[in-house]
Amino acid sequence: IKIASMHIDNNPMFRKIPVPWYDSNVICIVAASLALAVSLFSIIGMHVGLTYSYIPIIWIPVLLCVLSTSVFISLVIRLARRWKTR
Repeated sequence: IKIASMHIDNNPMFRKIPVPWYDSNVICIVAASLALAVSLFSIIGMHVGLTYSYIPIIWIPVLLCVLSTSVFISLVIRLARRWKTR
């Protein structure tokens, strides 16, 4: 009786790990641009909210600005690390 077993490849071929499409440089640049645009939009929203006395709901553009700015900074750091290691 023969028992089938998996053979371990003695000559593995090591390849570069493929980069997912969502982690490419182009997508990171586009996402950083959109995050910057949302940050500027929220700053305008804060200005309008303070001008027209919408103080109770000013937290919405403030939160939007904080979140989009953190995404922008994260993407810029990721791109800077990539360009530094090239």
